[in-house]
Amino acid sequence: MFDDLQRRVNEIARQVGLPVSLTTPDLDSIVFSPHSGLIIDAVRSKSLLSRGTEEWVVRWFRKAGVGSSLDPTFVPGIPDKEAMSRWVVPVHSGGLILGYLSILDPDATCEPATLESVAGQASDIGRIMLDSEESARLARDRLRRALTSLGADQTVAVKELWDQLGTRIQEWVIAVGTSVESTSGAGPHETKSAAARPGRARNPGALRVECKFEDHHAFLLAGDADVDPAILADLAPCCPTLVVGAGNPVEDPRHLPRSYQQALGALRTATATGRGTTRWSELTPIKILSLQDPDVLADTVPGPIASLGRDSELLETVDHYLDHGRKPDLVADSLHIHRGTLYYRLRKFEDATGLDLESGKDRLTIQLSLEALKLLRAPKWHHAE
Repeated sequence: MFDDLQRRVNEIARQVGLPVSLTTPDLDSIVFSPHSGLIIDAVRSKSLLSRGTEEWVVRWFRKAGVGSSLDPTFVPGIPDKEAMSRWVVPVHSGGLILGYLSILDPDATCEPATLESVAGQASDIGRIMLDSEESARLARDRLRRALTSLGADQTVAVKELWDQLGTRIQEWVIAVGTSVESTSGAGPHETKSAAARPGRARNPGALRVECKFEDHHAFLLAGDADVDPAILADLAPCCPTLVVGAGNPVEDPRHLPRSYQQALGALRTATATGRGTTRWSELTPIKILSLQDPDVLADTVPGPIASLGRDSELLETVDHYLDHGRKPDLVADSLHIHRGTLYYRLRKFEDATGLDLESGKDRLTIQLSLEALKLLRAPKWHHAE
Protein backbone atom coordinates (compact mmCIF):
# COMPACT_ATOMS: atom_id res chain seq x y z
CA MET A 1 0.00 0.00 0.00
CA PHE A 2 2.75 2.48 0.93
CA ASP A 3 4.45 2.19 -2.46
CA ASP A 4 1.13 2.95 -4.18
CA LEU A 5 0.44 5.90 -1.90
CA GLN A 6 3.95 7.26 -2.47
CA ARG A 7 3.54 7.03 -6.23
CA ARG A 8 0.20 8.84 -6.16
CA VAL A 9 1.45 11.61 -3.86
CA ASN A 10 4.48 12.15 -6.13
CA GLU A 11 2.15 12.38 -9.13
CA ILE A 12 -0.07 14.97 -7.41
CA ALA A 13 3.02 17.02 -6.48
CA ARG A 14 4.20 16.92 -10.09
CA GLN A 15 0.75 18.00 -11.27
CA VAL A 16 0.41 20.99 -8.92
CA GLY A 17 4.09 21.91 -8.92
CA LEU A 18 4.13 22.15 -5.13
CA PRO A 19 5.23 19.89 -2.23
CA VAL A 20 2.54 17.48 -1.01
CA SER A 21 2.25 15.41 2.16
CA LEU A 22 -0.27 12.66 2.97
CA THR A 23 -1.20 12.55 6.65
CA THR A 24 -3.40 10.58 9.01
CA PRO A 25 -6.65 12.13 10.32
CA ASP A 26 -4.54 13.35 13.27
CA LEU A 27 -2.20 15.09 10.78
CA ASP A 28 0.78 12.76 11.35
CA SER A 29 2.80 12.23 8.17
CA ILE A 30 2.40 8.97 6.20
CA VAL A 31 4.19 9.70 2.90
CA PHE A 32 5.38 12.90 1.25
CA SER A 33 6.69 14.11 -2.09
CA PRO A 34 10.24 15.42 -2.60
CA HIS A 35 10.70 18.92 -1.17
CA SER A 36 13.11 21.10 -3.09
CA GLY A 37 13.95 24.78 -3.34
CA LEU A 38 12.52 27.19 -0.76
CA ILE A 39 8.99 25.75 -0.52
CA ILE A 40 9.21 24.15 2.91
CA ASP A 41 8.46 25.57 6.33
CA ALA A 42 9.25 24.74 9.95
CA VAL A 43 5.99 22.82 10.40
CA ARG A 44 6.59 20.55 7.41
CA SER A 45 10.27 20.04 8.35
CA LYS A 46 9.36 18.87 11.85
CA SER A 47 6.60 16.65 10.51
CA LEU A 48 8.91 14.95 8.02
CA LEU A 49 11.59 14.36 10.64
CA SER A 50 9.38 13.15 13.50
CA ARG A 51 6.32 11.77 11.66
CA GLY A 52 4.35 13.57 14.34
CA THR A 53 2.46 16.85 14.63
CA GLU A 54 2.56 19.40 17.45
CA GLU A 55 -0.69 20.27 19.20
CA TRP A 56 -0.65 23.92 18.13
CA VAL A 57 -0.50 22.82 14.49
CA VAL A 58 -3.61 20.68 14.97
CA ARG A 59 -5.40 23.66 16.54
CA TRP A 60 -4.27 25.90 13.66
CA PHE A 61 -5.70 23.47 11.08
CA ARG A 62 -8.96 22.98 12.99
CA LYS A 63 -9.44 26.72 13.37
CA ALA A 64 -9.17 27.07 9.59
CA GLY A 65 -11.96 24.49 9.18
CA VAL A 66 -9.97 21.32 8.46
CA GLY A 67 -12.10 18.33 9.44
CA SER A 68 -15.43 20.09 9.17
CA SER A 69 -15.87 19.63 5.43
CA LEU A 70 -14.99 17.22 2.61
CA ASP A 71 -13.99 20.17 0.42
CA PRO A 72 -10.42 21.55 0.09
CA THR A 73 -9.66 24.02 2.89
CA PHE A 74 -7.22 26.93 2.70
CA VAL A 75 -5.10 27.31 5.86
CA PRO A 76 -3.54 30.82 6.08
CA GLY A 77 0.12 31.00 7.07
CA ILE A 78 1.46 32.18 10.42
CA PRO A 79 4.70 34.10 9.75
CA ASP A 80 5.63 34.29 13.44
CA LYS A 81 5.62 30.47 13.54
CA GLU A 82 7.44 30.16 10.20
CA ALA A 83 4.32 28.37 8.95
CA MET A 84 3.41 28.77 5.28
CA SER A 85 -0.13 28.80 3.98
CA ARG A 86 -1.38 25.56 2.45
CA TRP A 87 -4.36 23.78 0.98
CA VAL A 88 -5.66 20.75 2.87
CA VAL A 89 -7.68 18.24 0.86
CA PRO A 90 -9.57 15.51 2.77
CA VAL A 91 -8.81 11.92 1.78
CA HIS A 92 -12.11 10.12 2.26
CA SER A 93 -14.25 7.22 1.17
CA GLY A 94 -18.01 7.20 1.61
CA GLY A 95 -17.80 10.34 3.75
CA LEU A 96 -15.28 8.76 6.18
CA ILE A 97 -12.14 10.91 6.45
CA LEU A 98 -9.07 8.66 6.37
CA GLY A 99 -6.41 11.37 6.09
CA TYR A 100 -5.44 14.59 4.35
CA LEU A 101 -3.36 15.80 1.43
CA SER A 102 -1.52 18.92 2.54
CA ILE A 103 -0.20 21.14 -0.30
CA LEU A 104 2.26 23.86 0.64
CA ASP A 105 1.11 26.95 -1.28
CA PRO A 106 2.77 30.09 0.16
CA ASP A 107 1.67 32.28 -2.76
CA ALA A 108 -1.88 30.86 -3.08
CA THR A 109 -1.31 29.80 -6.68
CA CYS A 110 -3.53 26.69 -6.76
CA GLU A 111 -6.42 27.16 -9.19
CA PRO A 112 -9.94 25.80 -8.47
CA ALA A 113 -9.65 23.33 -11.37
CA THR A 114 -6.38 22.02 -9.95
CA LEU A 115 -7.90 21.57 -6.49
CA GLU A 116 -10.90 19.78 -8.02
CA SER A 117 -8.54 17.35 -9.75
CA VAL A 118 -6.61 16.77 -6.50
CA ALA A 119 -9.89 16.14 -4.65
CA GLY A 120 -10.78 13.43 -7.17
CA GLN A 121 -7.40 11.78 -6.70
CA ALA A 122 -7.84 12.06 -2.92
CA SER A 123 -11.00 9.94 -3.25
CA ASP A 124 -8.98 7.26 -5.09
CA ILE A 125 -6.40 7.32 -2.30
CA GLY A 126 -9.24 7.03 0.23
CA ARG A 127 -10.47 3.81 -1.40
CA ILE A 128 -6.95 2.36 -1.24
CA MET A 129 -6.65 3.25 2.45
CA LEU A 130 -10.12 1.87 3.23
CA ASP A 131 -9.22 -1.44 1.56
CA SER A 132 -6.09 -1.49 3.70
CA GLU A 133 -8.17 -0.88 6.84
CA GLU A 134 -10.40 -3.83 5.97
CA SER A 135 -7.35 -6.02 5.45
CA ALA A 136 -6.00 -4.88 8.83
CA ARG A 137 -9.34 -5.70 10.47
CA LEU A 138 -9.25 -9.24 9.06
CA ALA A 139 -5.67 -9.69 10.26
CA ARG A 140 -6.57 -8.53 13.78
CA ASP A 141 -9.51 -10.92 13.92
CA ARG A 142 -7.38 -13.81 12.69
CA LEU A 143 -4.63 -13.07 15.19
CA ARG A 144 -7.17 -12.92 18.02
CA ARG A 145 -8.59 -16.32 17.00
CA ALA A 146 -5.11 -17.79 16.49
CA LEU A 147 -4.13 -16.81 20.05
CA THR A 148 -7.33 -17.71 21.88
CA SER A 149 -9.17 -20.47 19.96
CA LEU A 150 -8.65 -24.18 20.39
CA GLY A 151 -8.39 -27.15 18.07
CA ALA A 152 -9.62 -26.82 14.51
CA ASP A 153 -10.67 -23.16 14.93
CA GLN A 154 -7.15 -22.22 15.94
CA THR A 155 -5.62 -24.19 13.06
CA VAL A 156 -7.86 -22.42 10.54
CA ALA A 157 -7.09 -18.98 12.00
CA VAL A 158 -3.33 -19.61 11.90
CA LYS A 159 -3.51 -20.76 8.27
CA GLU A 160 -5.61 -17.75 7.25
CA LEU A 161 -3.20 -15.39 9.01
CA TRP A 162 -0.20 -17.12 7.44
CA ASP A 163 -1.73 -16.91 3.97
CA GLN A 164 -2.55 -13.21 4.42
CA LEU A 165 0.84 -12.12 5.74
CA GLY A 166 3.03 -14.35 3.58
CA THR A 167 5.81 -16.70 4.60
CA ARG A 168 8.92 -14.54 4.19
CA ILE A 169 9.31 -13.97 7.93
CA GLN A 170 11.65 -16.57 9.43
CA GLU A 171 10.61 -16.05 13.05
CA TRP A 172 7.61 -14.52 14.78
CA VAL A 173 7.20 -13.22 18.31
CA ILE A 174 4.23 -12.11 20.36
CA ALA A 175 4.59 -9.08 22.62
CA VAL A 176 1.83 -7.80 24.88
CA GLY A 177 1.50 -4.41 26.49
CA THR A 178 -0.82 -2.61 28.83
CA SER A 179 -1.03 1.01 29.84
CA VAL A 180 0.76 1.93 33.04
CA GLU A 181 -2.52 3.31 34.37
CA SER A 182 -4.19 -0.11 34.16
CA THR A 183 -1.55 -1.66 36.43
CA SER A 184 -2.42 0.63 39.32
CA GLY A 185 -5.17 -1.57 40.68
CA ALA A 186 -8.04 -0.09 38.73
CA GLY A 187 -8.66 -3.44 37.05
CA PRO A 188 -9.45 -4.24 33.42
CA HIS A 189 -10.84 -1.44 31.33
CA GLU A 190 -13.10 -1.57 28.30
CA THR A 191 -11.57 -0.20 25.10
CA LYS A 192 -12.70 0.02 21.49
CA SER A 193 -10.61 -1.70 18.85
CA ALA A 194 -8.84 0.63 16.43
CA ALA A 195 -6.65 0.15 13.40
CA ALA A 196 -2.93 0.72 13.67
CA ARG A 197 -2.19 4.21 12.41
CA PRO A 198 0.17 4.33 9.42
CA GLY A 199 3.20 6.52 9.84
CA ARG A 200 3.25 6.45 13.65
CA ALA A 201 5.43 3.34 14.04
CA ARG A 202 9.16 3.86 14.25
CA ASN A 203 9.75 0.26 13.15
CA PRO A 204 7.02 -0.24 10.52
CA GLY A 205 8.85 -3.22 9.01
CA ALA A 206 8.65 -5.14 12.28
CA LEU A 207 4.93 -4.89 13.05
CA ARG A 208 2.67 -7.37 11.32
CA VAL A 209 -0.58 -7.22 13.30
CA GLU A 210 -1.83 -5.53 16.47
CA CYS A 211 -5.07 -6.50 18.20
CA LYS A 212 -6.68 -5.32 21.38
CA PHE A 213 -8.12 -7.38 24.21
CA GLU A 214 -10.07 -5.99 27.13
CA ASP A 215 -7.05 -5.09 29.24
CA HIS A 216 -4.01 -5.40 26.98
CA HIS A 217 -2.70 -5.19 23.42
CA ALA A 218 -1.11 -8.10 21.56
CA PHE A 219 1.48 -7.39 18.88
CA LEU A 220 2.58 -9.90 16.23
CA LEU A 221 6.12 -8.90 15.32
CA ALA A 222 9.02 -10.17 13.28
CA GLY A 223 11.31 -12.24 15.50
CA ASP A 224 14.07 -9.62 15.58
CA ALA A 225 11.70 -6.71 16.30
CA ASP A 226 12.42 -4.07 18.91
CA VAL A 227 9.99 -4.39 21.83
CA ASP A 228 10.86 -1.05 23.38
CA PRO A 229 7.72 0.28 25.16
CA ALA A 230 8.00 3.68 23.45
CA ILE A 231 7.91 2.06 20.01
CA LEU A 232 4.96 -0.20 20.81
CA ALA A 233 3.12 2.74 22.40
CA ASP A 234 3.26 4.44 18.99
CA LEU A 235 1.44 1.40 17.57
CA ALA A 236 -1.22 1.55 20.29
CA PRO A 237 -1.93 5.29 20.52
CA CYS A 238 -4.66 4.95 23.15
CA CYS A 239 -1.97 3.69 25.58
CA PRO A 240 0.73 6.39 25.59
CA THR A 241 2.80 4.62 28.26
CA LEU A 242 3.13 0.85 28.12
CA VAL A 243 4.50 -1.94 30.25
CA VAL A 244 5.56 -4.74 27.89
CA GLY A 245 6.08 -8.49 28.06
CA ALA A 246 7.55 -10.47 25.15
CA GLY A 247 7.44 -14.21 24.48
CA ASN A 248 10.11 -16.29 22.78
CA PRO A 249 10.37 -16.16 18.96
CA VAL A 250 8.85 -19.14 17.12
CA GLU A 251 9.51 -20.38 13.58
CA ASP A 252 6.21 -22.24 13.23
CA PRO A 253 3.16 -19.92 13.44
CA ARG A 254 1.22 -22.78 15.04
CA HIS A 255 3.29 -22.06 18.14
CA LEU A 256 2.18 -18.44 18.40
CA PRO A 257 -0.22 -19.26 21.30
CA ARG A 258 2.79 -20.48 23.31
CA SER A 259 4.65 -17.21 22.64
CA TYR A 260 1.49 -15.36 23.67
CA GLN A 261 1.21 -17.18 27.01
CA GLN A 262 4.89 -16.51 27.65
CA ALA A 263 4.35 -12.83 26.85
CA LEU A 264 1.43 -12.64 29.31
CA GLY A 265 3.62 -14.19 32.00
CA ALA A 266 6.42 -11.76 31.23
CA LEU A 267 3.96 -8.85 31.37
CA ARG A 268 2.80 -9.96 34.79
CA THR A 269 6.40 -10.03 35.97
CA ALA A 270 7.05 -6.60 34.44
CA THR A 271 4.16 -5.07 36.38
CA ALA A 272 5.26 -6.82 39.58
CA THR A 273 8.87 -5.62 39.33
CA GLY A 274 8.30 -2.21 37.77
CA ARG A 275 10.37 -2.99 34.68
CA GLY A 276 9.31 -1.35 31.41
CA THR A 277 10.01 -4.44 29.32
CA THR A 278 10.42 -8.06 30.34
CA ARG A 279 11.30 -10.87 27.94
CA TRP A 280 10.34 -14.41 28.80
CA SER A 281 13.87 -15.56 27.90
CA GLU A 282 15.36 -13.21 30.50
CA LEU A 283 13.41 -14.66 33.42
CA THR A 284 14.79 -17.22 35.84
CA PRO A 285 13.21 -20.68 36.21
CA ILE A 286 10.91 -19.05 38.76
CA LYS A 287 9.12 -17.57 35.69
CA ILE A 288 6.77 -20.57 35.73
CA LEU A 289 5.04 -18.84 38.66
CA SER A 290 3.98 -15.97 36.38
CA LEU A 291 1.60 -18.32 34.54
CA GLN A 292 -0.21 -19.49 37.68
CA ASP A 293 -3.60 -18.39 38.96
CA PRO A 294 -3.74 -16.41 42.21
CA ASP A 295 -5.03 -19.41 44.21
CA VAL A 296 -2.03 -21.49 43.11
CA LEU A 297 0.36 -18.66 43.95
CA ALA A 298 -1.20 -18.24 47.39
CA ASP A 299 -0.74 -21.96 48.06
CA THR A 300 2.95 -21.58 47.17
CA VAL A 301 3.50 -19.29 50.16
CA PRO A 302 3.78 -21.00 53.56
CA GLY A 303 1.51 -19.56 56.24
CA PRO A 304 4.28 -18.02 58.40
CA ILE A 305 5.65 -16.06 55.40
CA ALA A 306 2.17 -15.07 54.25
CA SER A 307 1.51 -13.68 57.73
CA LEU A 308 4.44 -11.29 57.22
CA GLY A 309 2.86 -9.90 54.06
CA ARG A 310 2.31 -6.49 55.64
CA ASP A 311 5.87 -6.25 56.97
CA SER A 312 7.31 -5.00 53.68
CA GLU A 313 10.54 -3.86 55.36
CA LEU A 314 11.30 -7.34 56.67
CA LEU A 315 10.46 -9.08 53.39
CA GLU A 316 12.45 -6.53 51.39
CA THR A 317 15.47 -7.13 53.61
CA VAL A 318 15.35 -10.91 53.12
CA ASP A 319 14.81 -10.44 49.37
CA HIS A 320 17.91 -8.23 49.14
CA TYR A 321 19.88 -10.66 51.29
CA LEU A 322 19.20 -13.58 48.95
CA ASP A 323 19.48 -11.50 45.78
CA HIS A 324 22.91 -10.14 46.77
CA GLY A 325 24.48 -13.52 47.51
CA ARG A 326 24.01 -13.30 51.29
CA LYS A 327 26.89 -10.83 51.56
CA PRO A 328 26.13 -8.70 54.65
CA ASP A 329 28.21 -5.63 53.71
CA LEU A 330 26.74 -5.48 50.20
CA VAL A 331 23.18 -5.99 51.47
CA ALA A 332 23.52 -3.40 54.23
CA ASP A 333 24.89 -0.83 51.77
CA SER A 334 22.12 -1.49 49.24
CA LEU A 335 19.48 -0.96 51.94
CA HIS A 336 21.36 1.95 53.59
CA ILE A 337 21.25 0.30 57.01
CA HIS A 338 23.81 -0.76 59.61
CA ARG A 339 25.01 -4.39 59.60
CA GLY A 340 23.60 -4.82 63.08
CA THR A 341 20.15 -3.77 61.82
CA LEU A 342 20.48 -6.28 58.98
CA TYR A 343 21.30 -9.15 61.35
CA TYR A 344 18.41 -8.16 63.63
CA ARG A 345 15.92 -8.28 60.75
CA LEU A 346 17.21 -11.63 59.48
CA ARG A 347 16.91 -13.19 62.96
CA LYS A 348 13.43 -11.73 63.30
CA PHE A 349 12.43 -13.33 59.98
CA GLU A 350 13.83 -16.72 60.99
CA ASP A 351 12.08 -16.60 64.37
CA ALA A 352 8.75 -15.63 62.79
CA THR A 353 8.81 -18.27 60.04
CA GLY A 354 10.81 -21.14 61.54
CA LEU A 355 12.96 -21.18 58.38
CA ASP A 356 16.77 -21.26 58.31
CA LEU A 357 18.50 -18.88 55.89
CA GLU A 358 21.55 -21.17 55.96
CA SER A 359 19.51 -24.09 54.60
CA GLY A 360 19.48 -24.39 50.80
CA LYS A 361 16.03 -26.01 50.86
CA ASP A 362 14.60 -23.27 53.07
CA ARG A 363 16.16 -20.55 50.89
CA LEU A 364 14.45 -22.03 47.82
CA THR A 365 11.12 -21.97 49.67
CA ILE A 366 11.69 -18.37 50.70
CA GLN A 367 12.65 -17.24 47.18
CA LEU A 368 9.62 -18.93 45.63
CA SER A 369 7.40 -17.36 48.27
CA LEU A 370 8.78 -13.86 47.78
CA GLU A 371 8.32 -14.09 43.99
CA ALA A 372 4.78 -15.39 44.47
CA LEU A 373 3.94 -12.48 46.80
CA LYS A 374 5.19 -9.98 44.19
CA LEU A 375 3.07 -11.61 41.49
CA LEU A 376 0.00 -11.67 43.72
CA ARG A 377 0.21 -7.87 43.88
CA ALA A 378 0.27 -7.61 40.05
CA PRO A 379 -2.67 -8.22 37.66
CA LYS A 380 -2.86 -11.50 35.78
CA TRP A 381 -3.64 -10.69 32.17
CA HIS A 382 -6.21 -12.88 30.45
CA HIS A 383 -7.37 -12.93 26.86
CA ALA A 384 -11.07 -12.33 26.29
CA GLU A 385 -13.21 -15.44 26.16
